[in-house]
Amino acid sequence: MQFGSTNQYGPSVQIGEDKCAQLMFVVGSDGGGLTHPNWRENFSFAVKVQKKANELYPRLI
Repeated sequence: MQFGSTNQYGPSVQIGEDKCAQLMFVVGSDGGGLTHPNWRENFSFAVKVQKKANELYPRLI
């Protein structure tokens, strides 16, 4: 299965000998009327985790 205009995105990614499901972080914000007082810190943390994961396991996140 392919999403988007390239085959970079899909439901799984090959890491070594293993086929793994790709991951996505969903971080809420204060938009839409709900209050998430720490959303900026959560977003910052998610970006840091994603950067490190991309170093170790490209295309996983």
